[in-house]
Amino acid sequence: MELSEKTIQHFSSISEKNTLSPTEKDVMIFLKEQQEDSYRYINLMEAAVFGEQYKVDIADVFTDLELLQSTKQRHVDHATRMQESKRTHLKDVLKVIKSKRSCKVLITGKGGMGKTTLLRYIAYNWASNKDDTFSDKILFLINIRDLQAGKTIIDTIVDQVNLQVFSSFMNTKSPKELIQQFLIKQGDKLVVLLDGLDEIKQGVEVPISLFISRNFKTTTLITSRPENITKFVEACDVHIEVNGFSKESQRQYIGKYFVNNEDPNKGKMLCSELTHNSHKENSIVELCSSPLLLLMICSIWEEFGKLSKHLSDLFKELICCTLNQFILKENRAVDKPRIENVERIPVEYKKAILALGQCIYEGLKTNKLIIDKYKFTCMVEKRPIVDLALRIGFVYKKQPVSKRDRKEIFAPPHKLLSDALAGFYLADKCQSGDLNEEECEMIMFNDYLHTTIVFTIGFLGADAGRFMKHWLKVKASNYYSLAKYFRYVKAEHRNSVLKELDKEISRDKILRETCSEMTESFRSVLRIGSVGKLKATLKKTDEHLVQLMSKYLKYVDDQSNCYDRIENTLSMIMTTRATKSTADFCAMLVHIYIIVHGLMRDRHMLCRYGNEKRIFELHSLVDDSALDTLSAVMENFQFHYSFHNVTVAKSVTPKF
Repeated sequence: MELSEKTIQHFSSISEKNTLSPTEKDVMIFLKEQQEDSYRYINLMEAAVFGEQYKVDIADVFTDLELLQSTKQRHVDHATRMQESKRTHLKDVLKVIKSKRSCKVLITGKGGMGKTTLLRYIAYNWASNKDDTFSDKILFLINIRDLQAGKTIIDTIVDQVNLQVFSSFMNTKSPKELIQQFLIKQGDKLVVLLDGLDEIKQGVEVPISLFISRNFKTTTLITSRPENITKFVEACDVHIEVNGFSKESQRQYIGKYFVNNEDPNKGKMLCSELTHNSHKENSIVELCSSPLLLLMICSIWEEFGKLSKHLSDLFKELICCTLNQFILKENRAVDKPRIENVERIPVEYKKAILALGQCIYEGLKTNKLIIDKYKFTCMVEKRPIVDLALRIGFVYKKQPVSKRDRKEIFAPPHKLLSDALAGFYLADKCQSGDLNEEECEMIMFNDYLHTTIVFTIGFLGADAGRFMKHWLKVKASNYYSLAKYFRYVKAEHRNSVLKELDKEISRDKILRETCSEMTESFRSVLRIGSVGKLKATLKKTDEHLVQLMSKYLKYVDDQSNCYDRIENTLSMIMTTRATKSTADFCAMLVHIYIIVHGLMRDRHMLCRYGNEKRIFELHSLVDDSALDTLSAVMENFQFHYSFHNVTVAKSVTPKF
């Protein structure tokens, strides 16, 4: 993916002259006109909830996102830089970019916050002459997930050009070489917009040379989620963090949406509903900062006039809403009743949705967020189901980078919709008895399927125990997963889920005895008076192990006091050493650490915690018999851990 240093130096030395030969002028005219023609219609976004015939003009609904801008400062870390950043608007950002020659811009933000929309909007305004920031340049918008191993950025840009038309226009038999020469020689005439660094394919080199080489004179904007971007942060001239819609921007967006749909009163009612719930811990309100999710919420409100409080219920409404709009579009509304809930989805549509969910689920296992129609068809082996699944409106068709690329690629507009459809498929598979123990455990261990699991549990409702029971094994990671995901079970469904888990526990003597021991450990910790808030959470003496673990996890899972709360618990356990047998004491320590270790692993804090905090107070465990007991308990739970550095207060035996 990298350009050679020799090519870049050649690029620089020639482009410094900033002159165009007559041939180069013709090349620039052709490329500029072609790209303008391509992006002049990029404003027509096919929103999934509307389907192909219902396209949204981003010029009509685009509202300034909440942006944080920071400029490059040496010897200042990323966190400090963003804390010192200032709120800004797109027009101000573009002024900064225009003022810097070959400006390198990093745009970061969580999924669905509007990074892709921002680049499309910039491209659209350039092509429509609505903004003069890049008026004297040629703009290329590239999806990073479409980059191919062994190809340079120059190769990828050339693939966007219609070589047959260019050859005729320039009267040349070597169109590709002529374009490559122009791009290399006149780099300062180019603006490259690279979208989705986090979606780069395995085997494709990260295009860092566009940023770190000062010889590369192309203005470059690259978007990414905020993980694994240290080199780009250090090399960029301007760093923009996209925080999605502010409260005011949400109101503007909603207003524009419903004005365009000729029902402004509904928009006012939705704004009122969101304002009413803004003070609550409401996941729906939090979703509104994402432009793509707010579009879905507007569509659901337009259809049903209400919003569910739970994420899985909201996406059930989205599924029904999308189907109803598709049926209306297909002119079948006369003989097809409105679908009010997912249980009443007609068989033909349910088969299509489940097939789509299966295809997405297989992709999510390896973090692939796109659907290749050919592979989808091979998986399902029924072309009509595939065609219907892709037409309903849950996915939209993506344009390939290369004109010669004939693949038909589709994708949902937001990863949450991918997770919801995959969860819908898994929930159905579980209810039909086709989801086995091996697959359930694979799902639990897959880092890419966390949100899919949340949706699966939500869609299963009272039957979620049929899914979670497969995790009941004497294994540290399994117990942590039970505690972690029980929090996503609705309150009204928890008794049913626990009864299903108890049935599974009762079948295995070892499992039953282990759960009994763990229950006593967590009850003891939750009862310790100095825990304060923890003691208050223990309302009943007969609470289930999974409930107790989940409560303790909620207590320590605190963003600002996590370390202190973990330390508190470990210190309190140490105070019970004199009143407990070695076996009971070691068991309690390991039982509690199952939750602590799982939480730190989820938060990627293991190394930091091992280096900066005490894991165990070992002054009461220095004898070999206690260490043997501790090791045996950990072995029983298949508990494996590694620390780079552990500070011990007292000397310990060589055995430890």
